[in-house]
Amino acid sequence: MKILHLEDDSFDAELVECTLAAEIPHCTIVAAVTRAEFLAHLTTEPPDLILSDSSVPAFSGLEALALTRESAPQIPFIFFSGMRDEERALAAARAGAYDYVVKDDLARLPAVVRRAFDESIQRRDRKAD
Repeated sequence: MKILHLEDDSFDAELVECTLAAEIPHCTIVAAVTRAEFLAHLTTEPPDLILSDSSVPAFSGLEALALTRESAPQIPFIFFSGMRDEERALAAARAGAYDYVVKDDLARLPAVVRRAFDESIQRRDRKAD
């Protein structure tokens, strides 16, 4: 499983990578900090799943979600945010995010990632039939 992780905090990025590597050893995480890096990875090396902070400098997670829905709507998009904000989580869901995980709840992230990935595989397989 290849994950594109949009995150500007190197500590959070490393924490996510260690947590997912321990729980999902077959995953590879590709980091993006800027809009340009995100778009480059999304268009040239499409991931199986996207994790995104709700905001990085000059680029919001909702913008990243909109770009993903335009170019690769089949890719599950999960927000992993430091902000516990119900309105932001609802806006993310309305915009097509798979889930919204708060950074304080890091232990929940591997299960959400696995479920999103498994469901995307099932959708793809149903379309192939």
